[in-house]
Amino acid sequence: MLFSVGTKVKLLNTNDEGTIKELLSDGMVKVRLKNGFVIPVHERDLKSLIDFKKIPQKPQPQSFDFENKAKTQYTILKSKGIQIAFEPLKGLDGATKSFKVYLINDTTYDFTFDLELSFLNDTPIKIDDILKATSYLRVATIRYDQLNDAPIVDIKGRQISTAGTGAPLHKILKIKAKTFFSKLITAPLINQPSYLYVLFDNFGNEEKKEEDLFQYAKRNTKAQLPKGDQSNPFYKLHSISDFANFSLELDLHIEKLKGNFKKMDNGEILNHQLNALERYITEALRMGVDHVFIIHGIGKGTLKEAVQQQLAKNPHVQSFKNEFHPKYGWGATEVIFKD
Repeated sequence: MLFSVGTKVKLLNTNDEGTIKELLSDGMVKVRLKNGFVIPVHERDLKSLIDFKKIPQKPQPQSFDFENKAKTQYTILKSKGIQIAFEPLKGLDGATKSFKVYLINDTTYDFTFDLELSFLNDTPIKIDDILKATSYLRVATIRYDQLNDAPIVDIKGRQISTAGTGAPLHKILKIKAKTFFSKLITAPLINQPSYLYVLFDNFGNEEKKEEDLFQYAKRNTKAQLPKGDQSNPFYKLHSISDFANFSLELDLHIEKLKGNFKKMDNGEILNHQLNALERYITEALRMGVDHVFIIHGIGKGTLKEAVQQQLAKNPHVQSFKNEFHPKYGWGATEVIFKD
């Protein structure tokens, strides 16, 4: 390792500055950027911002209660992937009083993640860590009555393998009390009856190169086909093939949209880009996806501003944000659609 925990560094590709939070395997480190975003980066893509001798430091202790135990007593024949389990804790009267909340990784690859467990009336629980292969991590203990506060699990992460980090994964899980109690099974690794949800399935079953967003969408959205909500004016039946091949990103750079554009002036180009955006959003709503990425680049910000103005007028858009992304940098806006 060329760096130590606590070293201030600059990302060579983006010039963003941050601090090394954790040392990973195969030359990878975990960097917390100034905006708070934590990403895995290879050491060769970093430059130290200090020139004195680096002294290894011990990572700061986490402020939450956790367990991280690898289980090797038996072989997992078929992994489920990254899961979240709620183990019920009963009182002396036999009634469930609270739940231990675990993240479970029953694959053979490590997984770096940022997780937020939020409620309507309580402070959200936020954790970023690495979930080792075939291990579990206790991330929280929640009260029984918090199930009535519309808990939401928002998790982002990446697979870590000998080939580096995998494609970015993102899942928003809205837990509904009326269906929660139908999911009681014996959770892997912790071997306790728990209410179990799979967050990322088929994760890490084989060595893979990093996927782009289209490949990830094609592989993972088959199980998320819309149920035919007739209240959605854009909804109509479509084939599984159409849904699986729908890309979750739209690149608005004019050279990606039109072959012969050199004779177009700036106004014509912008009008063509916004028309493409409108058609894409309509198709995304028809497919029933929950979010997409609109790639507009950085430049002078004209296209980004026009895109966001158009999104703000769409009643089917719940929210949108332009934040640093490991793949797009600052050059894309993520769009979240209403349920």
